[in-house]
Amino acid sequence: MDIRLEVDDEDSLRMLYRWLRDDEIRRAVPVTLTPTPPRPGEMGAAFEVINAVVSNGIALGGLLVAVAAWRSSLPRAPRVRIRHGDTVVELDGTPDEIRRVVDALDPPADPQPQPQPTSQTDPQPQPQPQPTSQTDPQPQPQPRTDPQPQPQPTSQTDPQPRTDRE
Repeated sequence: MDIRLEVDDEDSLRMLYRWLRDDEIRRAVPVTLTPTPPRPGEMGAAFEVINAVVSNGIALGGLLVAVAAWRSSLPRAPRVRIRHGDTVVELDGTPDEIRRVVDALDPPADPQPQPQPTSQTDPQPQPQPQPTSQTDPQPQPQPRTDPQPQPQPTSQTDPQPRTDRE
């Protein structure tokens, strides 16, 4: 996902770019300065945006936290606009704001339906019997619900057990 970071002041933009070029941040999110076409009356192009390529919402969150940390390190934090396609969000740096920006720029995919357990893999609990009279308040022992080994059928050719009376 391509993200564009815009700052009104070019000096602040370059400071932010240097901040984002830190080794830890750069490994997760590559950033580049991108020239923009000159405005009417200007000569040549100026570097006015930082392009970042993020692979997922986690990388986007890391980028936004880095931008928020940079803003908090300054006495007067400049406005930072974040663009992805037609979506533009201004970042103020609070955790709620970062979460909102991540959700706006990288909405979660449709959740996949979870498979429903079947009766073979998820047995239903057996109801517990209630005492039937006041004179017998003790609970009755419950039948075992875990599987018991079943005796194997014997054939006619199986030898009979030996008795000691012979």
